[in-house]
Amino acid sequence: MVIAVAHFDVLTGSSKLLSYALCLLIVVALTVGGWMAMRLRRAEPERFSQLGLHRI
Repeated sequence: MVIAVAHFDVLTGSSKLLSYALCLLIVVALTVGGWMAMRLRRAEPERFSQLGLHRI
């Protein structure tokens, strides 16, 4: 994982700054998603328990 992040600019074909910004965006999205899930679990346990049960 460290090697993939360190050489993400090679994988994306863009600058190091943009590559690190994209990696940071992934971490921010995971953090916000986890926070929202914990908040939903506390505030509305019934809705939280229904997550993932729907069929497409």
